[in-house]
Amino acid sequence: ACLSSQGAVCVVAMAGTATLMALKANSEARSGEERVAADRHRAVLVLILDHLVNQGYSETANQLQREAGAPISRFAAADNIDLATVVREYEAFYEIKLGKKPKLVRKCDADLPEAPPAMGPNRRRQK
Repeated sequence: ACLSSQGAVCVVAMAGTATLMALKANSEARSGEERVAADRHRAVLVLILDHLVNQGYSETANQLQREAGAPISRFAAADNIDLATVVREYEAFYEIKLGKKPKLVRKCDADLPEAPPAMGPNRRRQK
């Protein structure tokens, strides 16, 4: 309880506490979002690694493990999922939602090099 002579100080202290609590809540939410994004990134890498191994691209799979920078070999795709299933499910979802098949790949111009330039995480090509 605040005394009347210190009422203004008490209100400022309460406002400061509320601000700190809001900052903490925002920080925790951002941290949670970053954790979800990191988990999703790892899941994509694990599914790609699993696909490469299953298709016989062992050298490429080894290179991915080296370049991933995270110990993705400690993880494995769940028993009921693989990259082809993810693509199939996405195609079905997209077709149901938008009434047309998604365009997953596009042809490149003949002038472009065989391998597209590295795009890095969270970057999309300009159309």
